[in-house]
Amino acid sequence: MWDQAGFHQKPDTNAVPPQVRLLLFPPYCPELNPIEKLWDIVKDHVGNQVFETLEAIESEITSVLQPFWQQVERVFALLGDNWFTRGVATFMNQRKVVESPA
Repeated sequence: MWDQAGFHQKPDTNAVPPQVRLLLFPPYCPELNPIEKLWDIVKDHVGNQVFETLEAIESEITSVLQPFWQQVERVFALLGDNWFTRGVATFMNQRKVVESPA
């Protein structure tokens, strides 16, 4: 998925393998990019602070992200129940049927 934010580089379609398809989001729609909610949480903890070392900021970011690594429910809570998450669930369920041995 590509959110087309103005500060991102444009994808080089020649560098993308043929089996990968880019899904372009309309510009200026952070609500369609679920990672935006997680970045807001991280920025709330590390923004407007001065860290003495790179290791200190990495440690703070790790402490914010670790609950998401350990409890998948927290990730689902970020995503919510909407057309996007239902579509992904449908896709993954269909994929399981195709990939399962007969």
